[in-house]
Amino acid sequence: MRNRDATAVVAYPTQSMIIASVATTQNLIVISYGDGRTEHGAYPPNGRFHVTFEGERDSRHSFVTPGPAYSELTYYPLARVDVPPDPTGFTRPYGGSGQTMTIEPRGTLEIGVLGQRATPEVIQQLRNDGASVQTFGGPRSDTTIVFRYLT
Repeated sequence: MRNRDATAVVAYPTQSMIIASVATTQNLIVISYGDGRTEHGAYPPNGRFHVTFEGERDSRHSFVTPGPAYSELTYYPLARVDVPPDPTGFTRPYGGSGQTMTIEPRGTLEIGVLGQRATPEVIQQLRNDGASVQTFGGPRSDTTIVFRYLT
């Protein structure tokens, strides 16, 4: 059961397209991409980030990479997505609903999570370098999803 969704949308002149989205349940953060990737990532409370690649003919390959547990989080970047100047290869048009961050083409989107150990200094550092930052409720009250966009 989903608790919240957040979507990063690129405002291309001809069509707004989803570049990445985050869905959460009580115990999981799931990242999916709209740029043609055949992968998704899942981040559970224990910090074992799990990436699954969808292959041809329904084959799947996955790996686990360690990260901090939710209880140990300050800020942890989960994914980076380069935003191309045109929507070639995008597979998910934006339909106009839900929590969104709208960004312009030609930059880098970082998707991360803030935890209970985040300080005001950590949050300010996310805005350094002129980054646009938008936050969304995480899977639990002690986590916050972060979209950080740099041009």
